[in-house]
Amino acid sequence: MRYILCFLLFFISITSAYAIPPVPFRVGGTLSVNGNLVTQSQSGYILEVTKLDGSAYVPAAEDSDGLNLFDWYFTDIPIYDSLDQPGGAFIGDTAVIHVYFNSEELIVTSPPAGEFQVGSSGDTQQLDIKAHNNNAPSRPQLVYPTEGQQCSRTTEQFIWNKSTDPNGDQVSYTLQVCEDSGFTTGCLSESNIASRNNYKFFYAGINSWMFLLGIVFSGVYCKKRKLALLVVLILIAAMFIVSCGSTSEESSSCEHPLVPDVNLQNEIAYELSGLKSGTTYYWKVVVTDENDSKVHSETRSFTTQ
Repeated sequence: MRYILCFLLFFISITSAYAIPPVPFRVGGTLSVNGNLVTQSQSGYILEVTKLDGSAYVPAAEDSDGLNLFDWYFTDIPIYDSLDQPGGAFIGDTAVIHVYFNSEELIVTSPPAGEFQVGSSGDTQQLDIKAHNNNAPSRPQLVYPTEGQQCSRTTEQFIWNKSTDPNGDQVSYTLQVCEDSGFTTGCLSESNIASRNNYKFFYAGINSWMFLLGIVFSGVYCKKRKLALLVVLILIAAMFIVSCGSTSEESSSCEHPLVPDVNLQNEIAYELSGLKSGTTYYWKVVVTDENDSKVHSETRSFTTQ
């Protein structure tokens, strides 16, 4: 009896030392990149499954040896066990599959954001993956204010060239204007500027020109051309005196630079107010595409009057 008990204790200790972890949950299927089905002959692809927060399972769930003869990938996801596999996935958890090509992560569009549910131990699920490369948009080129510009207004126009995206993604712009070149102090920023303009004329507006046009036509109609011409010249002179004269923000020693005409087809113009007088600012534009790829423009400085 004593020998039997010793044998049982020895058997239990051996099986405990060599316990078998749960059978993994397997996902597999085809891989399409940029609309093209990837085959076994195309190397350089690695697929990895992680937790929703991006941390890895233990042992790692990845397929790094390429597709099989049927052009499928397979990845085994370890299932949690408190003793034998504490780094595994819980059944029903949301996992994320990542696709890498030559160490560059691709954007997974199917399943959406690469997310799927972890199944039961021993189960297999077909999960066909669609992904694409994302090329960053072009760098926006700043137009106005120019570098080191003086006598800027506290309400100023900012102009830059539109950015293009190689993938055809829509892009949005963030205008950042701060009191330091690190863009941390005294910032006035405007985000989600799409391909639109809020450009405003600093001189005679359209209503004034329509008013002048009305006077001209009235003078012609009434055959009082000389009177109409005289009135037009007087009004034009008055408007230039008002627009070019000094204001509460301007002085005779500081003249605001001429704002260039805006090419609405190729440029973005945005008016930003709330700048402090007598302050040096730094500004740049950040362009973002639909896949959150960001590109920063150069940084320029200007000083308000």
